[in-house]
Amino acid sequence: MGVSKKEKFLRDQLFKILEKLGISQNQFAKGIKWDQSTISRIGKNDSIVSEKLIDAICAGYNINKNWFTTGSGDMFNQALSIVSADDLKNDEQDLIGTYRELYPPAQEHLLKQAHDLRDTQEALLHPKGIPKAEGHS
Repeated sequence: MGVSKKEKFLRDQLFKILEKLGISQNQFAKGIKWDQSTISRIGKNDSIVSEKLIDAICAGYNINKNWFTTGSGDMFNQALSIVSADDLKNDEQDLIGTYRELYPPAQEHLLKQAHDLRDTQEALLHPKGIPKAEGHS
C-alpha cells in the first residue's frame, strides 16, 4: 500500500504523541477506547490515520487538532480557565500542566487521589460533631 506525504505526516504526528505521553500503543488505544491493532497497523503503513481516529485522539488526549493535521501550534490544547495563569502560583501552574500532559486514565486517577486527599484533610480538620470555624471551609 503506497503512503502519501499527508498519511506519513499524520502517522509521524501520531507517534510523536505516543512518545510525548510516554505510553505504549496498548495504553494509548485504551485511553481513547480504540483497538490497539489499528495503531499497530498505522505504524506498519498497513492503515491510515482516519479523521475519526484523529477526532478520538484529540478529544481523548487534549491534542490540538490543528497541530495534529498541519504541525502548526502547540501539541496540546490550552486549558480553559476562568483563572488567569498570572493569578496562579508556580506550583499550581505546574500541577495543571502535569495534569494536562497525563493520558486520560492517569488524569482520572490523579483527580480521585486529589479528592480523597481533600476529604481526608476535611475529616481531620473538622471531625464530625465539631463545628467549622467561621470563614473556613
